[in-house]
Amino acid sequence: RFGTLLHALLAHVPLDASVEAIARMAAMQARMLNASDDERAFAAEAAERALAHDVFVRARAAVAAGRACQREMPLAAMAGGVLVDGQADLAFDDGASWVVVDFKSDVAIASAEPGYRLQVAFYANAVSRAYDRPVEALLLRV
Repeated sequence: RFGTLLHALLAHVPLDASVEAIARMAAMQARMLNASDDERAFAAEAAERALAHDVFVRARAAVAAGRACQREMPLAAMAGGVLVDGQADLAFDDGASWVVVDFKSDVAIASAEPGYRLQVAFYANAVSRAYDRPVEALLLRV
């Protein structure tokens, strides 16, 4: 539930959200998810830290420059004869390339990291094929 709450915050708060705006969105999302007060507070703090991260600074710069920036970007591509779909948590055009970011909120990320790297590489490949541009793929632990 915490991961769902945190992802919802990062999908919906403005990229330049104030602490107060994050707290309001956290309260609303927490009510919808029946999350505890602790989950709400921790998710708001994590979202605030994430929005201060360099990748969000870059995303804000892309928006300010009028370039594309999407959150929860739906993706689908063929992989070995199978249609695979997913959602990139954040994708933006930084002018030189697309940047595709997948957020992870797991406590123990190390054991799942190979699968997560494969996941974000799939997203990057789908974006690269769609836009015929280089793509930087990132995992962001929040």
